[in-house]
Amino acid sequence: MLLHGSIKHEIGPRSPMLYGHFIEHFHRQIYGGIYDPDSPLSDEDGFRTDVLEALRQIKIPILRWPGAVLSPPTIGKRL
Repeated sequence: MLLHGSIKHEIGPRSPMLYGHFIEHFHRQIYGGIYDPDSPLSDEDGFRTDVLEALRQIKIPILRWPGAVLSPPTIGKRL
């Protein structure tokens, strides 16, 4: 497939939310990662302030949770 485009032709504005990131319950991404109430680096809600600051530095517009693999058990089953 060949796609042609022009940077001079704009259809409409593009939302920066399209370029977000996702986080899932894999290894220690949530518990022990971004959320760890027992860590001395955590705020009063249990979120790691060092991780939140790192996310701010890379300027992600949105952090999605769950990412994509968590789905209802009926998806993919014949109803």
